[in-house]
Amino acid sequence: MRPPSPAVQAAVRAAFPSASLDSLAPLAGGLSGTPLYSFAVGDRRYVVRHVDRTRPFDDPVRQFACMTLAAERGVAPAVHHADPDSGVCITDYVAAAPDRAWLRTPDGVARVARLIRRLHDGPPFDPFIAVPHAIGTMLDELAAADAAPAPLLALRAALPDIAATLARHATQAPCHYDLNPGNLLCDGDRVWLVDWELAGAGDPFHDLGTLSVFGLLTPEHRERLLDAYLDRTPTAAERARLHLARLQALVFYAAIFPHQALGRGHRAALPAAAEVPTLAAFYATLRPTAAGSTSPLDPVHMGHVMAYEVARAWADPQTAAALARL
Repeated sequence: MRPPSPAVQAAVRAAFPSASLDSLAPLAGGLSGTPLYSFAVGDRRYVVRHVDRTRPFDDPVRQFACMTLAAERGVAPAVHHADPDSGVCITDYVAAAPDRAWLRTPDGVARVARLIRRLHDGPPFDPFIAVPHAIGTMLDELAAADAAPAPLLALRAALPDIAATLARHATQAPCHYDLNPGNLLCDGDRVWLVDWELAGAGDPFHDLGTLSVFGLLTPEHRERLLDAYLDRTPTAAERARLHLARLQALVFYAAIFPHQALGRGHRAALPAAAEVPTLAAFYATLRPTAAGSTSPLDPVHMGHVMAYEVARAWADPQTAAALARL
């Protein structure tokens, strides 16, 4: 990682005049690649994030506004500095264990469900991303560059029907929109949400669907999530919404990973179907580091893993049943 920029150094000086800039150390981050640093002041640690406003989706004005509201709600770590002009923010450091097995325990699922519900019931966010539109735009650009995963192209004609079905039942709530396990930090006592890059007003079932893509892979986990989120037994229609929301989230990430690679000039040979593992098998190969991140991911490969999972989900009889029910 490159050394701290002058903007990062200036933010640390402004927020914590007594902090030593020599203590700024690179911090392993999530999937976005946004530069992160940690530093200490006395016995407290903090995180500095430097948003690159030139990247797609990275708008520090909206991102920092959502993050600050979430922190005030007790959902995100406390914010000590947030300057949209420089793109630098400073928050509390969360000492999270690298092992994320807690997420799939009954208690872990319930804690995350309650946290997400607290976010969704909180102060409104400004609108940001329209997922179906973003999917269409990314697929257009990937197809033009001959970089689109084949399963997405094969199912492209069906995507508007999925989007329209979800839209008929959608409500608006403040959403995180990127609930992968790297953005869920458990310090032993509490769970926190970090990385508000995609946050905005949206359908709360998209958050549940995203979590179902990255963290809760079995139908039993997803049933437990929905039950805890609603604080009651879900209806058949609500189960159908979650099934389709997970499918649309899979499509979104199957497009965004290779799209990010394309934007960075990273091209790779597209893998054959036989070379692509299932999503569960792929996750089983990832090993957390001491910092809580995983080994670097090849975005082209990751996109294809997601895309072939889309094909499996589309072939699942529950998909046709969900579309018919809603």
